[in-house]
Amino acid sequence: MITANMHILNNVKHYIIQIMPNIL
Repeated sequence: MITANMHILNNVKHYIIQIMPNIL
C-alpha cells in the first residue's frame, strides 16, 4: 500500500513539474 502511494505521488509530482511552466 505504502509503495503504491509513493508511486502515485511520484507520478503526480512529475505531472505538476511538467505543467508548471504552462501555468506560469
